[in-house]
Order: sequence, then structure tokens, then C-alpha cells
Amino acid sequence: MALELVTMSTREIDRVDVVRRVLEHSLTKAKAGELVGLSARQVHRLCVRYAQHGPAGLVSLQRGRPSNHRLPDDVRERAVAIVREHYADFGPTLAREKLLDLHDVRVGRETLRKWLAAAGLWTTRRERAARSTSRGIAGTAWASSSRSTDAITNGSSAAAFGARSSSTWTTRLGGSWSSDSCPRSPPSTTSGPRSHT
Repeated sequence: MALELVTMSTREIDRVDVVRRVLEHSLTKAKAGELVGLSARQVHRLCVRYAQHGPAGLVSLQRGRPSNHRLPDDVRERAVAIVREHYADFGPTLAREKLLDLHDVRVGRETLRKWLAAAGLWTTRRERAARSTSRGIAGTAWASSSRSTDAITNGSSAAAFGARSSSTWTTRLGGSWSSDSCPRSPPSTTSGPRSHT
């Protein structure tokens, strides 16, 4: 006899254990219902299905089937086509409003978000975060390499720049600048305070 492989969720596995205990008369249906969050009548139905089909009888019959609330494929295709043609740079929320107001296409925001992501018109938050993280790593590497290059090329000229800045200030101060018009104080070359005359 060939064994049948049954995929079950954690909740369904818990129900199998509870139903077995009910069928062994070690647990009442009312108490079993409290444990799994069902009524005694629902537990009775589970017991009947378990007796007829075994553990596979407790697997949801809806698994693998499309949802009863699923929108038709032609609505999906029309909505994605309209967004691609007119609102490709819109986010799902605004695109949904335009679809409803101007094209009479009624679709939920999250449903539209999934459709647009599947069509490549919208990137999910996880994808955006991964892309920005990779950009951040590349940018940090570039910035640190450029800083080290600047330090190597400009390191010898730093002292010369510092020496030039004080003489430049004095020259400009002596020329057209005055102490009132300049917001910065000049770099000091001596330890004591300087007075501008």
C-alpha cells in the first residue's frame, strides 16, 4: 500500500492531536473546541472527517484553489495596462484612485500593489531597501577611497595652505576688507589676542 504525503499547517497538526484525543474519549468536544478555538459542533464535524479520511480529512479543502474573492483576470490585465500606459510613475495608492475615478476600475490598493510588482511597474519595500543598502555600501567605499587619495595627494600641501591663509587674510584686511564687513575672525598666528586697527 502506497503512503500518501499530506502537507499540513501547524494549526491543522494541532487539530489532528485534539481530534484523536476526542475519539479516544480522553477529551470532550466542548473542551477540545476551547483548545483549538472552535465550537463543539465544528469539532464534531472534524471528528467525522477524520474518521472517514484520516489526518488528510482535516486539511483545508480550499488549499490549492483560487480564492472565492479573486478578481477576474481580465480586470487585472486591464488595470495593469492602464497603469502602464498612463500612470507608470504613480504609486499604487494614487494609481488606484485614478483607476476608480477616471476608468471605473474598482480594485483594492494592496491587490493593485501586488499586480504592479508582478508586472515590474512597482518595486516592493524590501527590494528598495536592498537596492539602497547596496548603493550605500558602494558610496561608502568610494568616499573612503577618495578621502584616502586626497590625504595622499594633499597631505604635503596642508602646511603650505595654512601658512598662506594667514598672509592672504592680512592682505585682504589691509585692502578692501574691514573687520566690520567680515563675519569671521582671522586665523591667529600668535597665542595672544590680536586687535584690528
